[in-house]
Amino acid sequence: MARRIPCGPDSRGIVESVREFAGVGFRWVALIQMGERQKELCSSYERELAGALKEL
Repeated sequence: MARRIPCGPDSRGIVESVREFAGVGFRWVALIQMGERQKELCSSYERELAGALKEL
């Protein structure tokens, strides 16, 4: 099953999509940045996503 998680500066869509995976039993979800904006994903993860996803 392939499903895309929303991307962009709004972390709410990412968190809600990961919550759906967690709700059906997934314990691991990979968030991968394609292209040249690797540092932006890492910064966003540290700033906004890490705490929100840890609570799931």
